[in-house]
Amino acid sequence: MSLRQRSNGHVVKPNGSKTTIGAVSSGVEKTPPLERTDYSLWRLKVEHGRQTWHYITPQEAEQWPQSVPEKYHLGLETVTSPVP
Repeated sequence: MSLRQRSNGHVVKPNGSKTTIGAVSSGVEKTPPLERTDYSLWRLKVEHGRQTWHYITPQEAEQWPQSVPEKYHLGLETVTSPVP
């Protein structure tokens, strides 16, 4: 048995006393909101059977439109309604 044991962010000393080391996670910490990616900027590239996803710039998106399968896998609308 080691002289010190770690349990829940505390160090248990040989005499049985506990001291806190660093921050203890309580699961209640507020996390900053995550930045979301724009799904319309993801592209699937297939080379020699290898599929890789690429996040492109809006300028590149004008030259490389999203295909229907890409939209489907990203959960985007795949059918556009005709303009009246």
